[in-house]
Amino acid sequence: MCERQTFSIDFIARKLKGEKDKAIIFARVTVDGETKEISTKDQVKFSAWDSRQEMVKGRTIEASAINNHINETRFKLQQKYRELEKHEAMITAQTVKDAYLGVQKKLKGHSLFELTDYFKKIWVDKIEFKNYATTIDYLKLFVKSQFKTEDIFLSQVNKQFATDLEYYIKTYPIKKHDKCDGNGLAKHIQRFKRILNWAADEIEWIDFNPCAKYKCPLKKSKRKKLSFQDVITMENKVFAFPNLAFAISAMHIYQNA
Repeated sequence: MCERQTFSIDFIARKLKGEKDKAIIFARVTVDGETKEISTKDQVKFSAWDSRQEMVKGRTIEASAINNHINETRFKLQQKYRELEKHEAMITAQTVKDAYLGVQKKLKGHSLFELTDYFKKIWVDKIEFKNYATTIDYLKLFVKSQFKTEDIFLSQVNKQFATDLEYYIKTYPIKKHDKCDGNGLAKHIQRFKRILNWAADEIEWIDFNPCAKYKCPLKKSKRKKLSFQDVITMENKVFAFPNLAFAISAMHIYQNA
């Protein structure tokens, strides 16, 4: 990861509904502003909770046991964060929570922007990458808006993702006063599908392209023929490049064929 993330763990006590002085302690995990909470299942008197020190007041056996559990939970969460960092996995408050709770399935596989970064590395000098870069910019804006995070796993990409992406591009163009629809929109979806095809067929990061059957077809545009007067005007124009003048002459011959 290029930029250092902000990561913090806090402990809070939430009052139980209908109870005046009973509360459950929660661990609050925050990564880059995103917050998730995990119940420690420890129940305490709300009046005995020290919110500043994030621990139970007093030296009773019960208070000591709960405070020890809080310290253990903090240590394990920090440990899970470091493990994710070490393996260069996608780190969000949710993935730290999942790692702590043992939800391994969500931690497997590559992420969407790991894929686009690798695609850029391989293809940046081999194709007209400027257009792909714009498509990737749309993907990043869409993921941040839709998922409230900086990245998602490829396993989260499906046909519904493509449907929502198409709607997002159409509704929120990067250039505010230049609506992206028609063939411009279709080409963004087409490039996105090509990246997924590459992930499935060439580098095998996914088993198949989940959006392969999603359709956003290009519309054939009808080219308007030049009038005879248009061709004559162009033929009589003096061009700095002889090849261009020859092309205009050829156009005239074709027009009269």
